[in-house]
Amino acid sequence: MNKFKSSVGAVTVGALAVTATVMPTMATTVLLPGVTTGLPVGAALPEGLFSVTVGSYAYVNATSGALGPFGGPARAELPIAAEILLWSTGYKIAGANLTFQYAQPMLGLGISSQNVNTYSSGMQSPYLGAWLNWNLGGGFHFGLGQGVNIAVQNTPYAFTQGWTSYQQDAALTYLKDGWHFTAHLAYGTGLDGTNTVPFGPRTTGPAWVNLDLTATKKIGKWEAGLVAFGSWEVSTPFIGYLRESSIEAGGLLGYDFGPVTIQGKLTRSLTTQNVLQLPANDATITRAFVNVIIPLWVAAPPSPTHKIIK
Repeated sequence: MNKFKSSVGAVTVGALAVTATVMPTMATTVLLPGVTTGLPVGAALPEGLFSVTVGSYAYVNATSGALGPFGGPARAELPIAAEILLWSTGYKIAGANLTFQYAQPMLGLGISSQNVNTYSSGMQSPYLGAWLNWNLGGGFHFGLGQGVNIAVQNTPYAFTQGWTSYQQDAALTYLKDGWHFTAHLAYGTGLDGTNTVPFGPRTTGPAWVNLDLTATKKIGKWEAGLVAFGSWEVSTPFIGYLRESSIEAGGLLGYDFGPVTIQGKLTRSLTTQNVLQLPANDATITRAFVNVIIPLWVAAPPSPTHKIIK
C-alpha cells in the first residue's frame, strides 16, 4: 500500500498532461508556454479521476516598439486560471495506459502604453484530449497525446480563438531515486486568413511549437529543481503578422501534503522576439505558476494473492 500511495503522489504531480487550451498573447501559442514544466507528462497516472488547478501570472515589459500597434513601449499582464479533469481509465492500448482530459481555462489580458490602456477577461476555448503512456522500464516513460481546442465564436473579449485547432504532444520522462527529468514537445495547428488586427477577434492564428524541460530532485516531501521552456510561432497567418517567440528559464519548489500536492515556479525570459507584435527583441517576460493536484478518486490496488499451504 505504501508503494501504491507513493506512486500516486509522485506520478500525480507528474503524469497529468496539462495540455489545456490556455491562449496567451506572448507568444500566441494555444498551450501556455512552460505550463507542463515540473510535471512528468511522459508517465502514466494510476487509474482514477484527478483535478488539477493551474494558476499563472505573466508580466511583459517591452521597452521599445515605436512601429508596433501601441505607438511605443508597452507593458502587459496576463493572469490565467484553468481547471483540468483527468480520467486515467486503466485500459491498455498496445501496452500504453489511456487517459482522457478536459480543460476549461479563464484568462485576462491587460495592456498599457502611450496609446492604449485596456483590460479584458473571460472564458477561453475548452480542450478535449487523450494520451497514451508507456512504461519503458529502468525509470523511463514515454507518452503521446492528441487533442482539440474547440472554437468559441461571438464572445466579447479580444483574444478568443474563433477556429478549431489541433494539438499533438510527445513526452519523455525519467523517474528514479527521487530524480525527475522530462522533455515535452507540443505542436499546434494554426489558421491562415486576412485578419489584419493582431489583437482583434481571433479569426486567424499561427501554428506553433512549445518545448518544456524539467530537472528536479525530490527529498522527502520537498521537490526542487530547474525548469526551462521555449515557444515559437512557425507560420504567418496573414501579411504583416510578426512571428513571436521566447525562451525562458527559472526554478521550481514543490511540497507533497499527502492528498494534495502543490508546485510553484518562477521564470524569466532569456530571449524574446516580436512579443506583443512589437518589432524588437528587447522585451522581458516574468512568469509565476502554481499547480494544485488533487486525486478525486483512485482505484484500489489489486489485492495480493496469498498461497494457501496445507
